[in-house]
Amino acid sequence: MWIIPAVILLLGGYGLNAFHRVAVAGNRVQRAWKDVDAHLKRRHDVIASLVITLQQYAEHETTAIEDINCTRDHCLECTSPEEKGRAEGLFSAQIKNLLAVTANYPVLKADREHLRLQSVLTEVENDLQSARHYYNYAVRAFNTMIKAFPHHIIADRLGYSPEEALELALATR
Repeated sequence: MWIIPAVILLLGGYGLNAFHRVAVAGNRVQRAWKDVDAHLKRRHDVIASLVITLQQYAEHETTAIEDINCTRDHCLECTSPEEKGRAEGLFSAQIKNLLAVTANYPVLKADREHLRLQSVLTEVENDLQSARHYYNYAVRAFNTMIKAFPHHIIADRLGYSPEEALELALATR
């Protein structure tokens, strides 16, 4: 007689535990994405400062400057990891191009602010890479969890779907 309520209680506890684990894993992915996004915004700010220093020394490099500003604006508009990954890949290529352009200006290469900003950019790129690795780890763990029994039942009921991993090309490598 007590076996049926005990089994119901055990199944209910197991279901609540599964719900909790799915919710925690989903929140971990969201927090990791916010961390990546914060590093991307910091990267964009550093690039904006680099562009300003370039404008002071290389007034005729307007095409490269306009291109990077346009791509930067597009990156800021993207919201999903997939969109951001594509846009940031193009942005990284343009950052490399910008850094190559600055190599043509010896006075700019000797400018302290420019050197400081390049150092900060390297630091930001390293932080971004670490954040991306953690985000992809969280996504992988979450996607694995919501495909396994009984978590997939809970995830389906709550509307969770697999998340996209983030691929980013770094500008300083």
